[in-house]
Amino acid sequence: KTGVRAIVYPSNKDREQAIRAEKLERLGLLQILHPNELQTELLSQKIVDYLVHGATPILNHQLQLEGAKNAATILQTLLQPSLVAA
Repeated sequence: KTGVRAIVYPSNKDREQAIRAEKLERLGLLQILHPNELQTELLSQKIVDYLVHGATPILNHQLQLEGAKNAATILQTLLQPSLVAA
């Protein structure tokens, strides 16, 4: 929501989280950390590099962040009994 790119480490327990992170990385909205980058020296260097070169705000992407709310609205509409003209 702030428009600032993130560095994320997707959970290895949930493949869906990794898939979403990969898609957002391809859009240039975040950067994924990989297990081999979690060593102290590598991680600190990656953070510094990112702050210097890559942590600029991204304001031209409008992501839909209300998916659950919109899905609930759609389901409520679909479950409404149809009105039949008499």
